[in-house]
Amino acid sequence: MAEDGNIILYVSHLKKYFDINNGLRKTGTVKAVDDVTFTLRRGETLGIVGETGCGKTTLGRTILHLTNPTDGDVYFDLPQELMEEIIATDRRFHDLASQPSRSQEEENEFQELRRKIDRFRSEYSLTRKSQRKLKEYRKKMQPVFQDPFSSLDPRKLIKDIIAEPMKLLTDYSDDEILEKEKALVEEIGLGYLEP
Repeated sequence: MAEDGNIILYVSHLKKYFDINNGLRKTGTVKAVDDVTFTLRRGETLGIVGETGCGKTTLGRTILHLTNPTDGDVYFDLPQELMEEIIATDRRFHDLASQPSRSQEEENEFQELRRKIDRFRSEYSLTRKSQRKLKEYRKKMQPVFQDPFSSLDPRKLIKDIIAEPMKLLTDYSDDEILEKEKALVEEIGLGYLEP
């Protein structure tokens, strides 16, 4: 994939709250992810750091829609012009929404932006898509969870772990997979031993 610097992921005001129940009724709320917004460009690496229990894993699971969000949107792998329009519209909408009072002109703009944002959300936000429709996106978004024993099978060779998603999710030939497998193993500095 070319590292063209285009924005590939836009997370907008993502929230995930969990209810606390005493068995019969709700007694409180845990705000595991509270109003997270960021962009990620193709080729960039983003590290999310924090203490145990601060919501890092929940954020990742919510972005991937493995956990249903409470609110917010995730836009992924859209044409650059559309992504930029969504981001600009979303930012202006939230700027106006945060104002305690708006002029009539700003209120008209706010209502127009709301209609536009609603359309973007229904058409493009991953948080609004069905699990069936998310299947195609999941081919491009793969989590690696923090427990290596649940992520990597210790009975398999690294080269086989690398090849497995290519076999399952692409149309690459065995020779193409072997070449990509070799290149990736060498790129991360492990060296490649012929089978």
